[in-house]
Amino acid sequence: MLIASLSVLLLSVTTRAQQPDAKGQLRIYNRETQDGTTARREFKDEKGRLIKAIYYVGGRNDSSEPFREELLRERSTDTYTYDDYQCLIKTERYKSGMILSSSRETRCFEGTATPALTIHRDARGIKQVETTLTSKGSAETTLHFDTNGEKVVSIDGKVPTEVDLVHGWGETFSGFACGIAANREKGRQQSLLINVTIKNVGAGVGYVMISPVRLELTDVNGRLFERKVRQQLNVSPIFDSDGCPTNLGQGAPSPGRAQPQMGYELVSEYETLAPGKYTLKITFCVAGVPGRLVSNALTFEVE
Repeated sequence: MLIASLSVLLLSVTTRAQQPDAKGQLRIYNRETQDGTTARREFKDEKGRLIKAIYYVGGRNDSSEPFREELLRERSTDTYTYDDYQCLIKTERYKSGMILSSSRETRCFEGTATPALTIHRDARGIKQVETTLTSKGSAETTLHFDTNGEKVVSIDGKVPTEVDLVHGWGETFSGFACGIAANREKGRQQSLLINVTIKNVGAGVGYVMISPVRLELTDVNGRLFERKVRQQLNVSPIFDSDGCPTNLGQGAPSPGRAQPQMGYELVSEYETLAPGKYTLKITFCVAGVPGRLVSNALTFEVE
């Protein structure tokens, strides 16, 4: 998100350049924002639209003195592009030195400036997140993609019909289904992250126990790997019993919607794994219902 929102209450001095089109309008804050920003310079076009914003850090030699323009240092720059209907179709963020760090593309409802779809990309232009929005501006569905920007690994919001998780879902249980996917299908243990999504395919409301969960990791020979000791606490007794507890953390999406759960870094969950292929399943407990909610079987390779 843009850091401009952090500065709303912190403005103290406004300095207008003699040539606004060339130097823009500088706003110096009376104190640093949480991320260390001390000033912002805005540039607008002939229609009054913001087309560039430069953010600064520094600005003084001593904490007792106010920030001064000549001591400011550029931290980042945002640029903005519009279409003929005033739709903000592209925002780009640059690090100091105008090195691109991320971008956001927007498609608006036809003939309007109301966003209908946003796509966030990293510095390489790879798609990371795609969000569809309603005409009232609220997010409808958010898709998270793998490291190549091609496969959906997590879904948040209304379950779409045109796309799905790359490896699908486990069997439906008590109105819910669980799907897991890795951020990459092959990589070092330190770089592998397991994304977890639960969707409600029933007509009612229930509760999935978001803690604890059981992870079952096996190699190609069927060998089961135990999680690190600190990750095993309070898990075995729960899953060895016939019923599910009702006094632990609960959470579940409403009918027709999906909800991401906490992801799992393999390096945090397991001791060093030998190179090779592994299969993972994740099991959840559904409050007050005998049986278990089990994910799809996910296969990936540790290099």
